Amino acid sequence: MGKNIRQSQGEHRIGRRILAIGLGGLVAGTLLALIAATGWSIWGQRQQVLEQTGRDGLNLAHTLGDRFTRSVDAADDVLLRIERQLLGRPALSASSLAPGALDSSLAAASEVSSLAVYDENGRHILGASKAGDQPPSAHETELFQSLRDQPQPPFAIGLPYKSPAGWTIPVGRRLTRADGIFLGVVVAGISADYLHAAFESLDLDSRALLCLSRDDGYILFRHPHLDRAVGADTRASVIAKAKRNRQGVLQAISPFDGIERIYAYAKLHGLPLTVTVGLPVESALMPWRQEMFSKALFTTVVVLITLLLFSALARQLSRIERSEARFQAIFRSNPVPAAIFSLEQGRLLDANHAFFQLIGRLPEEADGMSAVELGLWESQESWSATAAQLIETSTVRNAESPFRQRSGAAGFGYFSAQVIEIDRKPRVLIMVQDITERRAAQEKLQRLSERMLLAAQSANLGIWDWDVERDVVEWDDAMLRIYGITSQTTFGTAQQTWQATLHPDDRQRAMADVDRALGHGDVYDSEFRIQRSDGDVRNVKAYGRIQRDEQGRAQRLIGINLDVTDQRRAQEVVRRSQALLSAIVAATDDGIVSFGLDLRITMINESLRKAVRKYLGFDPVVGTEATRLVSPERAQETRRILSQVLAGKRKRVESVFRAADGHARYLDELYNPIVDSDGNVIGVSVFVRDVTERRQTEQTIRAVVKGTSTSLGEEFFRTLVRELSGALHTRQAFVAELTDDNPPRLRAIAVCAQGKIVENFDRVVPGTPCADVLALGAAFHLHGVQ
Repeated sequence: MGKNIRQSQGEHRIGRRILAIGLGGLVAGTLLALIAATGWSIWGQRQQVLEQTGRDGLNLAHTLGDRFTRSVDAADDVLLRIERQLLGRPALSASSLAPGALDSSLAAASEVSSLAVYDENGRHILGASKAGDQPPSAHETELFQSLRDQPQPPFAIGLPYKSPAGWTIPVGRRLTRADGIFLGVVVAGISADYLHAAFESLDLDSRALLCLSRDDGYILFRHPHLDRAVGADTRASVIAKAKRNRQGVLQAISPFDGIERIYAYAKLHGLPLTVTVGLPVESALMPWRQEMFSKALFTTVVVLITLLLFSALARQLSRIERSEARFQAIFRSNPVPAAIFSLEQGRLLDANHAFFQLIGRLPEEADGMSAVELGLWESQESWSATAAQLIETSTVRNAESPFRQRSGAAGFGYFSAQVIEIDRKPRVLIMVQDITERRAAQEKLQRLSERMLLAAQSANLGIWDWDVERDVVEWDDAMLRIYGITSQTTFGTAQQTWQATLHPDDRQRAMADVDRALGHGDVYDSEFRIQRSDGDVRNVKAYGRIQRDEQGRAQRLIGINLDVTDQRRAQEVVRRSQALLSAIVAATDDGIVSFGLDLRITMINESLRKAVRKYLGFDPVVGTEATRLVSPERAQETRRILSQVLAGKRKRVESVFRAADGHARYLDELYNPIVDSDGNVIGVSVFVRDVTERRQTEQTIRAVVKGTSTSLGEEFFRTLVRELSGALHTRQAFVAELTDDNPPRLRAIAVCAQGKIVENFDRVVPGTPCADVLALGAAFHLHGVQ
């Protein structure tokens, strides 16, 4: 199962490596061919640019040559006219020509700047000039010597000379007599300025060169002008030696300024002159350099992009290999159960160790089984539905579903599935997160949360969460009920909402408790009163815990509020009751004492303490043994009674105590066990009442009954009032009947005063002490009784 997948992945890795090597060779060959083609194209274009520059130079040389030829022809025409005027004269003199003949001839030739006639000795005879320049002596010039010494050709062009008006190129013609004897020379000067102007009008590079030279190598004209070049002999130069044809193009460095140029030259038809145009190579190649830069940049970009693409492809292939290796490593060692299934049938193709542990099967046993047979899916239809969903979305995440192990045990898991491609076929990678225990824990936690919620609701416990930084508070429903707020939408900030509900008398203290808790510590504990919008005042107990950041700043305060109004009211009732009880205990004439389990006093009231001091002669305090409060003869009996009460029984005992003065005191003792909240006896309380007077009253009544038992009729009542007065030690006593009159009246039956029977009386009840007796049942009047 797993072996086949790993083998196919190994074959794919070998194929990818072969593909990478082949692509690398192809890319390298393509890039080399591209670079070579680009270099060849750049070089060829350079040659084309240079050739085109040469052709342009030739055209320009022919154009300028034609222009200079026309100037020479015009000058020659003027010279021929002058020659014809001087033809046949034996000698030349200033009168050989008509006055103004030279001026008129000079005016007719626009490009001729001067005319001069020299005799056979080279003396200047006649002359005319447009700019007033004077030509040099003829015998000093190379032109005069050439025409004098060489009869043929009769026309010659001399070396230029510099005049105040500028450089001038002399053109001369030989003058002879009829017999052929040398007569002199007529010279026309052609100004070089128009050549400068014509060349500058072409708007060429400032380093472009125009040169006019004779066939013998002497330079007649140069632009840009260079004094040492004009008239120089260049026959030995490389450029002069290369000019073998009537026209041509060559590339060379100028010996005068060191600039490399494309020299295009053309010999003038019918004249011993050559026109040379030199165009700087650098200027000519400027467009080519831009084009070369563009092509080189384009080629470089293409090469870089190709290299980047190839590098990206190589990295991608390497990344795929590493990814597959990581996938296999993660897949095998992943603690999360993972398996690969076929998409259509859901057959198991491969799985990791954790998956086999989850399903409780061995790899050999699970090989080829479907997800349904493995207990992961309920039916083949449900798998088909999952496959259809995967085809549509390619991914299913965290789908909670039950599964069943081989043993039959049921579990729950989060199923995540994704379509992957293996061997060019879609497969399904399934990862299962076993949440059986977590689900059980969640259900337990849910039940616990429900119980806690029920307890919180039953205890009216409100929970709140305060984000201190953002000042945002969240209250649950119990908090809203405690504070009498209908909805959290009524909140402002947490401080504003809470402060608004605080009781004015508690606000400052409650806010101080919050500030103190936020300032330091982790626990918030406070109690305060709130005042609801309906005016109801409630007591609230607040507990909280503070969460702080790394710098110790308070970030969050989470806590609870408990409405303790009923408890505080009950405590107040208890406090008042205890205060009232304490007051009663302190004020009552009865003796009250309590003992612990060790039968020692834990509390004794003042009445009993006074009685002990009075009758027993010592001051009882907390810790005194119980038996010291009774006479020695009653110590054993008292210990027995206390033991019975500690066992949970109540006891009531009447005892007689004889004081040191011999008087007997009758006591009514009530013993009760003291129990705690769990019903355990923790002590004994004893109430002691002095019933001596009651015993005496009872004895008195018995004596009265005994004294009146032998009397009958009216004598009975007379005897009764006399016995009562004596028994109670009173000065007066009477027995009367109440009539139904309005107002009611009392009619005495028998009256005793000072021990004697006196006359009866009849009086109304209202306003007499008898009215109080009838209203209250008993009344005592210390004064004003008559």
